[in-house]
Amino acid sequence: MMNLTVRLLLFGATVAMLMIEFSEGVFCYQCSYNLPCADPFNTNALSPVNCLSPNNACGKLTTQSSGVQLVNRFCTIATKTKCYGTLTGEVCTCVQDKCNGGYKVASPVIQMLLMAILTGAVARFFWE
Repeated sequence: MMNLTVRLLLFGATVAMLMIEFSEGVFCYQCSYNLPCADPFNTNALSPVNCLSPNNACGKLTTQSSGVQLVNRFCTIATKTKCYGTLTGEVCTCVQDKCNGGYKVASPVIQMLLMAILTGAVARFFWE
């Protein structure tokens, strides 16, 4: 039977290891105002690129020109998922891999929920 201190150390180390990101950067779709870039976006039409430092997020710009919707997907710098309006459209940023491939940028809510469930399962294992 492990004592409580050892269990807490193992639990903390396990949670820390689960939170480490092993990729070099975030993977984003990149395209500029051409057919494969338009919504609805076909994620099979383009391969995501590994955005290099200092870029740590994906972005999507949607704008209107002469009644035509134009979409630009790119690597950028951001700290959270956020959308804001412009004079002619909307700019969104997100911090997850391939999150700029949808009609709206993806939210990390599901990933956070799965991490909470996994952390709870690991905690239960160490305290039994």
